[in-house]
Order: sequence, then structure tokens, then C-alpha cells
Amino acid sequence: MCKEKPMKGQLNLFDLVPKSEACSYRFQRYLGQPVEFWRLKPPLCGVIVEIKDYYTEVLTDYGIKVGTPTTICPISEES
Repeated sequence: MCKEKPMKGQLNLFDLVPKSEACSYRFQRYLGQPVEFWRLKPPLCGVIVEIKDYYTEVLTDYGIKVGTPTTICPISEES
């Protein structure tokens, strides 16, 4: 599958609409960051492998799962 890269200065569909508070993360995301799906019982832990505007891809023991601002939170690396 070919991933097309946008040209410098090119807008995409999501640039036309301002982001709402609903898609704002309350923490700074970075690749390799340990996070957990806190709404699951027991919580499912993993690390961030890809960051998108409205969601985050997380590698878990069960494969790649998609997290949103309301389903994932950071966990300390010491845990």
C-alpha cells in the first residue's frame, strides 16, 4: 500500500474544520510512550506506535488497538 505524503503547504480535509475539545488529548503523546486503555477491566497496556490527529495506534499483546482521548491515558515507565 502506497502512503502519499502531502506537499508542503497542502491542506487536507481535517485542516478546514477547527478541532473540538472532544478530540484534544490531555497529555503530550510520543512514539514509544506507555499508555493504558483505562476503561477496560483489567486495563490493557501498550505503547504508542503511530500518532494521528483524532486517534492513536497502540501496540498491545493482542495487536494494534486504536485509542482516543477518552479511552487511553499515559502510565509511568517505572510501572
